[in-house]
Amino acid sequence: MPLASRCAAVLPCRTTQAAILFDALVSCSSIQGASWLLASGPLAAENQVLRLLADLADMPAAAGDCFVSGGSAGNISALVTARDTTRRRRVLAPYDRVRFAVSDQAHSSIGNALRIIGIEPFTMPTTDHRLTGPALRAALLADATPPASSQSRPPLAPPTPESSTTSPESPP
Repeated sequence: MPLASRCAAVLPCRTTQAAILFDALVSCSSIQGASWLLASGPLAAENQVLRLLADLADMPAAAGDCFVSGGSAGNISALVTARDTTRRRRVLAPYDRVRFAVSDQAHSSIGNALRIIGIEPFTMPTTDHRLTGPALRAALLADATPPASSQSRPPLAPPTPESSTTSPESPP
């Protein structure tokens, strides 16, 4: 069945004996997917499994992904991708204000990830534990603090030679 939003999700599962055995096997063999040179076999297998999952979810051929160690790592990877894509598509400066709408029911790892990547949450109250499009639209229209443009902030002045040296009277 196609995913309506075309987004994959973290699927938490209970630790099984098979998972523990597989983790031990991978740890003992020191397989890690940092580069094709170091782990071409596992990376090729990972890419095939990801393509299979994307095809089953009816995602486009250009869809890409990677396996991560858990939900927190998956959340931060997805949020960094969303932040960078948003900045590029909207032609924003690195410090322009960007907020992500999140449910008041969101997992704590979402808030932690947003703090780490420097994004402010736009926390939305939910009805029956659901964040809906109409509720988000209404909240955005009622929001009194829209994102500021980089043109509204004065540019930082470059350091002067005097500001980079210390005088004998001032502590270093």
